[in-house]
Amino acid sequence: MTQVQLAGLAGMGPRFVVELEGGKPPVVINKVIQVLAALGVRLQSLTGRG
Repeated sequence: MTQVQLAGLAGMGPRFVVELEGGKPPVVINKVIQVLAALGVRLQSLTGRG
């Protein structure tokens, strides 16, 4: 999958994906979650609460 394809699946521009892969701060967490969701990755809290 290309960066452009991933950006399209995540509903954002390719520039964010390029910067995310490059480790450019600051990262907007909700956009990171969108990218992970487009890749089929699910986040789970491990805080031990609830």
